Amino acid sequence: AYLATWCLKLSGYSETQINSMYGVLSVEGEWIAQPIYKSATPFIGGLATLQTDDGRYGMIDKSGNIVLPFTYDYVSQNSSGVVSAFRNENGWSGFKVMRKTKILG
Repeated sequence: AYLATWCLKLSGYSETQINSMYGVLSVEGEWIAQPIYKSATPFIGGLATLQTDDGRYGMIDKSGNIVLPFTYDYVSQNSSGVVSAFRNENGWSGFKVMRKTKILG
């Protein structure tokens, strides 16, 4: 039996817990990230942080693309376009969030 907890956000996405695992649903009910994660945060600035079952963190965008690989021991939320990530092997790293743009012509 599945137990789902719904937390609807104004952004149109929902972090969903099923049997103690988290995923992300769109308002259309399509999985952006399957419920295979130990934790999930809301999208902030278009990015959500997820934690794998083995404790590694990474980030996805609203299309479900991995934008920060699941190799970190900690990843901060997007704050003013900056994300900090920590790995025991090499310490802290900072990332500037940049938007994709199309070049017309």
